[in-house]
Amino acid sequence: MQARFPFFLSLLFLPLAVAEEGLIREAHAQYFAAGDIRSLREVLGLGEGQGYRAVVRSDAGNASGWYFILEMADAPETARTARLEYIATDGKETRTAAWELPAGKLKKRVLYLGLTGADWPGGKDVRPLSWKLELRDGADTVIARYKSFLYAMP
Repeated sequence: MQARFPFFLSLLFLPLAVAEEGLIREAHAQYFAAGDIRSLREVLGLGEGQGYRAVVRSDAGNASGWYFILEMADAPETARTARLEYIATDGKETRTAAWELPAGKLKKRVLYLGLTGADWPGGKDVRPLSWKLELRDGADTVIARYKSFLYAMP
């Protein structure tokens, strides 16, 4: 019973989040198994291509993991890095993750940032409970920030 409480608490506050900068309209986290995140191009053997979305994984060779899905007002073409601070349901410590964002992939308004492979060792059972995502430009200036409801709480 006690292990389920953080999960239910995260579901309660999942839709409540705070966008501090206008670029990110909405964000949420979702777990994908390796086969669930592949595009139709990949399934047909035509190579990588994600259609309407840009996908960046922390472990490029492993697609399985938690993805932070950002829906934006405009394509974040000036963003060069993304930084995530989070607390997962398996501990109380704040952890960080970072992605280098390739300029050619950021011409779309939906961005999937994946903590995949060894970067998310808990699999589907461990969930991000509280998190903050920042997109930064080449000068390391924050151009967009999004916080989950629990992260925004004092």
